[in-house]
Amino acid sequence: MWYYAKGNQQFGPVGAEVVRGMLAAGTLAGTDLVWTNGMAEWKEARSVEELRVEQQGNPPPVPPIPPVNPPPPPGWDWGYGSGTYKPPAAGTSQHGKSVAALVCSIVGVVCSPAGVGLAAGIVAIVLASSATNHMARSGNYEGRGLAKAGFVIGIVAVCLSMTVHGARFRF
Repeated sequence: MWYYAKGNQQFGPVGAEVVRGMLAAGTLAGTDLVWTNGMAEWKEARSVEELRVEQQGNPPPVPPIPPVNPPPPPGWDWGYGSGTYKPPAAGTSQHGKSVAALVCSIVGVVCSPAGVGLAAGIVAIVLASSATNHMARSGNYEGRGLAKAGFVIGIVAVCLSMTVHGARFRF
């Protein structure tokens, strides 16, 4: 099975006789690129011996099964820019600290009637603030949303705990 590239667009798989017929009809130019399993890179159709009109005699060997994803032709642009990999931002990740802030804040809200909410909420606020400060200094903002959520829910836990316990002490 063969693949061919025409006008920066890839087509195939098709049989060798189809490619030969396209070459003979002129719908595929000799300068268009072709590829089949076993070829290291894409080549111009006119330079591939197997695609030339064959003389009478034994048929060519059956081509092997093509790979699922053949390599792109040279110079192929996938539309994702230059294709260079950019590593993540420098600095240590604060993702773990952000998760801990979120967990502490949720525990604080759930356990505020039991008296644990105030301490858990304060711990959540401190962890979230610390994670956010480290993110700002290092430039790595991984876990920023978790830290913000932990900070806000931590404030809610502190307020809820103070409201519940403040009401107990008034009576």
